[in-house]
Amino acid sequence: MSYFFLKNFWIYGYLGPNVLLIIVKQIKNLLITHNSKAMKNFHFPSTIQPSSHCNLRISQRGISDEAVKIVISYGDIIHKQRLKFHFLTKSRCHKLNIPIELVRDLMVITNLDRTEVVTCYKNPNAIHEVKKKSKRLGRTPKYLKQNRQIIHEFKTRQIA
Repeated sequence: MSYFFLKNFWIYGYLGPNVLLIIVKQIKNLLITHNSKAMKNFHFPSTIQPSSHCNLRISQRGISDEAVKIVISYGDIIHKQRLKFHFLTKSRCHKLNIPIELVRDLMVITNLDRTEVVTCYKNPNAIHEVKKKSKRLGRTPKYLKQNRQIIHEFKTRQIA
């Protein structure tokens, strides 16, 4: 159904002008959501199971299951430390007509395969902090461990 098709309906008296505007807005919203980056990465939330830790944290922090599913479905993703960090920006909420209060500052962490929600939390600076994280989980190199042992032995000799 195109805009011109609907316009012809309006001209011939089948639709009123208000109905036409509502339908055109709905079509534009559908086009925005289907062309967005989030829809390319869409993954059904029903296949994602929360871990026991996530269930505990959701109940403690008062986060709804619906909010978690919305963030996973339509949110942006940051890949860090073999995890996926999902979040929704304010502009994306406005485009998708999602109430901002529901998902404001919500960060949902899933495993790499997106089969399990590890945890979720609310933090206004979460996106900034996640971007600062290292790409991989840190492992201390062998030479640093040896240096620590040498420094520890040196300090114990000085004390004695």
